[in-house]
This record gives sequence, C-alpha cells and structure tokens, in this order.
Amino acid sequence: MDAIDVQFKRFAHNLGRENSDNAGRNLNSFFFYREFCKRQMFLQKNKPILSKANPFVFRLDSLMKTFPDAKIVFIVRDPLETIPSYFSMQEKMKYGNTMTKQELKFYREETYKEIIDWYKETEIAQDKLKSKNFVVFTYQDLTENLEKTIKQFFTFSNQKMTKKFEQILKKTISKKYVKKHQNKTVSDFGLSDKRIRRDFDFVYEKYFN
Repeated sequence: MDAIDVQFKRFAHNLGRENSDNAGRNLNSFFFYREFCKRQMFLQKNKPILSKANPFVFRLDSLMKTFPDAKIVFIVRDPLETIPSYFSMQEKMKYGNTMTKQELKFYREETYKEIIDWYKETEIAQDKLKSKNFVVFTYQDLTENLEKTIKQFFTFSNQKMTKKFEQILKKTISKKYVKKHQNKTVSDFGLSDKRIRRDFDFVYEKYFN
C-alpha cells in the first residue's frame, strides 16, 4: 500500500468529521438539510421526520445547532455481530475483486479501526447531549423485545401510536424473527473474539455484560 493510498484514506477519514477547518461547511450542509426537511414536512402535512443518518454522529455539534430540539436514537449492536455483517456486505458489493491480498488486508484493518471510532463517537455523542434528547437501544432490544422498545420510542419522541400502526406492530410481533441470511464469523476475516472483546471493551462493559 503506497503513501498516496494511505494519505487519501486519512483524508477521507477526516472529511465528514467536525473540526475547525470544516465547521462552516458543515453548518451550511445542515442548513441545506433543514430546508429539505421543511419541504418534506410541508408535503407530508407537518408530519415529523424520522431520518436514518448514521454519519451525523461525527457532526453532532452542527446537527444540534441546526436542530436544537432533535430527538436522537442510538442503536448499539454487539461488535461480534456488526463486524462480520459489515465485512460480508462489502464482499457482496465486490469491493475486494480489484484489490490485491495486501490491499484487501489493509482496507479491512482500516475499516476495523473506523468501526471502533463509530462506537467511541456514539459514546462521546451521548456525553454531549441532554438526556431528554437521546435514547439508547441495543439490537437485542429490537429482536427480542420489539413491542416494548417501540413503545419506549414513541414515549421518548412524544408521539402517539395510531391504531393502524398498533395493528401492524402486533402482526409483526406475532411472526417469529428469522435472520434473512447467515453471516460469516469474525474468524472468517482473520479476527478473533478475544481481540474484539479487548478493542471494544468499553462497549461490552456498558451494554453486553
């Protein structure tokens, strides 16, 4: 892996993160996003917007300046599930087909570090927010206690569940959860449970003890 590849990786790594060099650009992008949300709310007759925007965790300051009353939901998944799931997805997208073994090894190692950053940034974000502005669920909450979790979400977001949605929820709960596919394990990607539990110890201590 040559120096240019490493430099580009570092550049891309910092591109969407909050720092003094891009604060103005980040705010401008969120102002644009706010106007887009206003348009959507108008078209949807003032219904609240639910947005899945994981990268925003790296630009939380700009997000909260633009949407000070935003309600944020963090969903934490066991890293032993997240990592093979993410790498399996990359395989399906054929990322590795044009890479040498050395390049693929470097790419996965850098991706692994970025996944650690995602988890750490989620914890930093929670420390920055007021308790009324966020809630945390684990992936297990969704798969094993869906009804309770959904009701907690509605309470947190100050929204009322419609009768129609209640019916859909009950119908969904009545079906047994089955994984759509079987992911590989971390060992299939040259990683060990021991290493992951060590590198993500802050996650396991808080959520999966």
